[in-house]
Amino acid sequence: MKTGHVALCLLPFVLVALLVAAFAAPPEPLGENAPNDVFSAGRAMAHVRGLTSTGKPHPAAHYDGSARTPEEIADHDRARDWVMSSLRNLGLEPVIQKGNACGRFTCADVENVVARWDVGSPGPALVLMAHYDSTPFGPGAADDGAGVATLLETVRALKAGPPPKRPLIIVIDDGEEMGLLGARVLMKDHPWLNEMELFLNFEARGTSGQVAMFETSSGNGALIDTFASSVKRPVASSVIYTLYKRLPNDTDLSIVKQAGKQGLNFAFADHVYNYHTAKDTETELNLGSLQHMGDQSLALSRAFLTAESLPKPTSDSAYFDLFSLVLVHYPENVSGALALLGAILALVGMGSALRKKRTSIGRLALAMAVVLGSLVVGAITGVGLGALLKGAVPKLGNGAVGNAGDDGRSSCVYPVACHCVHGSCGITRICSLALSAR
Repeated sequence: MKTGHVALCLLPFVLVALLVAAFAAPPEPLGENAPNDVFSAGRAMAHVRGLTSTGKPHPAAHYDGSARTPEEIADHDRARDWVMSSLRNLGLEPVIQKGNACGRFTCADVENVVARWDVGSPGPALVLMAHYDSTPFGPGAADDGAGVATLLETVRALKAGPPPKRPLIIVIDDGEEMGLLGARVLMKDHPWLNEMELFLNFEARGTSGQVAMFETSSGNGALIDTFASSVKRPVASSVIYTLYKRLPNDTDLSIVKQAGKQGLNFAFADHVYNYHTAKDTETELNLGSLQHMGDQSLALSRAFLTAESLPKPTSDSAYFDLFSLVLVHYPENVSGALALLGAILALVGMGSALRKKRTSIGRLALAMAVVLGSLVVGAITGVGLGALLKGAVPKLGNGAVGNAGDDGRSSCVYPVACHCVHGSCGITRICSLALSAR
């Protein structure tokens, strides 16, 4: 092959790599002096510091069921009281919902903090959800101090903007890390349960990176429409969600969905080596990631609270973002037709190349083998490296990497595998777009 042809073939990949690099970082964080009706990571960070001021863990329980230390109990109660005080400072009247639940790891008593803002008409409510407990391994600045801070700063900004048309309920639950215990208690018998219709849940699987909307409830068409029209820097892919559904992994939204409720799930997942460790601190938490989470929380909350009605489950959508600039989405039942069209175009192109003797069957077979082999090798390499990492780092096999509801595995089996699989999916998606644009 001529040098010019090689350069021409490589050019699209270089351009894609440049675009990915240009838009891969989270947005610039806004400072404490930002306008009152916008989300400010600088203001939200004060809540992260308040929740993690001692730098010590504040778990609801231990994975093995052993008793917590007096220091852990004191830190847990201090974090709970910080949440209560912060909600009161926003003009709300938080209440503590106490209960006991059993999860994958243990049974424990939990204390959920729940509040509501009733300004609009009574009826179905939007619910913002995060958890204030940490693992026994670290202070949890990102997981889930960032989620709690996002909720508190979102409510503050909402109260500085246009009034909502429906109730807003804030759930900052307890015991998520021990097996989604707080969510189990909430969805069992909370007096406001029948009003809770749509949930936005905020999580973290690292301390940096863009915030992805990585999970939806079934019948997500209307939810995706609102997400696409409201969020300025969308990061989402139905391919990744399809993979996520097949993995042994859960967050509070899992319990919400089991109860028949709608919802969207958000998280950032870079610097995963800090996840569930003593390094999940405020100094490691990326302010841009916090800003990206808050921007999406505020935009979606405003959209759902000011809409004439909350969306109802419809058909599912296929969706993906283009370099976090725009979300492409269409009904899922169209995907088969698009795949068939792509296959036909590929066959026509290969047939034309064979007729004009620009290639051979052997070369085409080799090219297809290389593409499929790269995906397989990427996945195997990720799982293998993740297994090595799990064996090399203390306590990774006992919850330091895994989230509540799994057995030490992270959102994509292992952290490194997650990045490899996500990367392969991204490459496949970009190649598909390139082929259809020919």
